[in-house]
Amino acid sequence: MKQLVEINLRHSYKAKFDNSSYAFYALLFSCLFILSTHTNLALADAKIVKWKDANGVTHYGDKMPAQEAGRSNSVLNNQGTVIKTNESFNPSINKQETERISTEQTRKDSALLASYSSVEEIDLAQARNIKSDQLALKSLHQRLNELQVKIKVTNSKYAGKKMPQDLIEEQKANNAQIIKLQSDIAASEYSIAQTVNRFEGYKARYIELRPRDQTLTYIKANKKTLAELEAWKADASERLNSLLNKSISYKRAGEIVPDNISQGITQTNSEIARASEEIIIAKNNIEKSQQTFSK
Repeated sequence: MKQLVEINLRHSYKAKFDNSSYAFYALLFSCLFILSTHTNLALADAKIVKWKDANGVTHYGDKMPAQEAGRSNSVLNNQGTVIKTNESFNPSINKQETERISTEQTRKDSALLASYSSVEEIDLAQARNIKSDQLALKSLHQRLNELQVKIKVTNSKYAGKKMPQDLIEEQKANNAQIIKLQSDIAASEYSIAQTVNRFEGYKARYIELRPRDQTLTYIKANKKTLAELEAWKADASERLNSLLNKSISYKRAGEIVPDNISQGITQTNSEIARASEEIIIAKNNIEKSQQTFSK
């Protein structure tokens, strides 16, 4: 009987201990879970600030020091990805940078105006600068064409037949040369495009600095066009007189005027009419431009 009571007591204490242990561990796991969740949320929300000091040294931190306030900085997440960029708003720094840019632009503008006295001079300089590249490009294209024709002729000659080994090697060398020529052509074309873009930039800036020069350039262009139109009209008038004289000769001889002469007279009269209209337009453009230039 005594042993039975002892056994029951032991089971009772064990049950109480087991229930207490379960409660304790449940509470412990709950605390750990909550702590882990808050830690993960804190890490997810963590931000890293990246900035450079006055000496250009890069720094990282959870926030910028007070003495660095106003400098450009980037905000990164905990994976190192930039999620926000803050530009400098320090008035003194911005003023210094603005003054530096303004001084540099003034220097470039002075050099531009000292180098060229008109838009036409810039166009001439551009033509001079790309001339060597254009000649080189023409030579490269000629050489490329020669090799392509040579390869084509050789392949055609030995179509369906075995080509000698020395010609096979020559074809390989020519193909390699073609690849190099195509690369050189691309480089020359790129160089020409870069030069043209550079001088177009010069022209655009020159016109900004001297807008009156652009008007003067337009007047010169219209005068050139007017001279060409007047020369065209004079040439057409001479041709018309010649055709009319031939037509009169046929009529005096009692012969039928050939169709080519009759059609030539009609076409030439149309040319003269078109030239006259374009001459009027060119003169009006010149007059308007001169009025603008005089203001």
